[in-house]
Amino acid sequence: MGCAGTKASLEYGFETDAKKAKKINAYFSRLVALEEFNGVVLVYNNTDKVFESAFNVNPDKTGSSFIDVSSQFDIHSISKLMAKAIIIDMENRNLLKRSDSLGKYLSEFPNGDKITIQHLMDNTSGLPREPNLIGLDKRDLSNDEIIAWAKKETLEFEPGKGKQYSNVGYEVLYYLIGKLHHTTFTSYLENQYFPKLEMISSGGHFYTKKTNLVNWAQNHQYENGLAQVDNINEYVYKQSMLYSTATDLQKFIEHIKQEPYISLLKNNNGIVSWTGGAEGVRSHVQYNVDKDYSFIVLANFDDIPLDSIVETLEKIMEGKSFEMPKAVERTSIFLSEEVLRKYEGTYYFAEANHLVLEFKVEDSHLTIYQDGQLLTALMAENETTFFYDQSSKESIQFQLLHPKSQILFDWKGVTLKGIRK
Repeated sequence: MGCAGTKASLEYGFETDAKKAKKINAYFSRLVALEEFNGVVLVYNNTDKVFESAFNVNPDKTGSSFIDVSSQFDIHSISKLMAKAIIIDMENRNLLKRSDSLGKYLSEFPNGDKITIQHLMDNTSGLPREPNLIGLDKRDLSNDEIIAWAKKETLEFEPGKGKQYSNVGYEVLYYLIGKLHHTTFTSYLENQYFPKLEMISSGGHFYTKKTNLVNWAQNHQYENGLAQVDNINEYVYKQSMLYSTATDLQKFIEHIKQEPYISLLKNNNGIVSWTGGAEGVRSHVQYNVDKDYSFIVLANFDDIPLDSIVETLEKIMEGKSFEMPKAVERTSIFLSEEVLRKYEGTYYFAEANHLVLEFKVEDSHLTIYQDGQLLTALMAENETTFFYDQSSKESIQFQLLHPKSQILFDWKGVTLKGIRK
């Protein structure tokens, strides 16, 4: 019995790439059948391609959602990982130091003497997630105007004393990269950086010629099926609006596998990764340094279980067991108002652009309000987990911690954390 168990374990742990590819295909095919994925998946083991395929909910090639492996997706915040790699390269070329203060290059930037380039890279600058541009269309603002708005922002904490995802900080970083190359960030990428890496299908939507944009993936959301949404809307930042293909992004990963990039980009778990997204689109790149495998997921549909997808690809590549996707049919239980009232209060989601949600007990249900407007009533799955759609995996989980309680909110495959005020 012991020998048989050991043999099975060894066989499972040392699966061939072909077996891994079969599992990846089965997993994503099941997601497509559940209408939970539409996009491209590319997986490498070292320098060997393990898997590459496009998955379509609607196989009609004339449909708006149809994509293939050469489709060009808007990658959004993956541009931040590129910016970090470029800063490392610029330091090697003696154009700057990561320890330099922002004020050395932008002399009139408030607190520029306290904020370093490394702070901007690490989201520890204290700058807020978004600039206060209420009522303004970002597409109408030049790079100089975006920086002018960024200068008006108040620090949310002392630089280096906290950490918060900041699009404002990265807009400053993009601007700095362009300034020191005597151009714009996207022009530098299109004219110098992408050609050097032979990323022939990548580019930017603004400040560039866009002559290679020939197979652009249309973005979609779910409204009784996949429904088109605009790829470029009033919420996008012009200087970092990039597009690419899975193949090109793999070339970028191969580039940053070398030193000094990899040592400076990997996290404490030995992984380099970044996620991008906006209305109707999701993108993710990841490289496991120690195990030397990488994968890229690009979807022109935003209601995908991204966290589960990433976790499953990790498990398949590492020979671990995983669960196949299945249709969700959740059941609710009754909770007393005494239990429900433990969760009442206002919760603050700093990483979700300072989203504020208020939870109240009404008619024996926990309800959610935003800006005084009722969003939904919740059903209880157990004493700490709630949901609002019996066919969705999205949950709201409460954690009663001292001194502040928190909430974990699953939204479109990503977990957002909120703190009770």
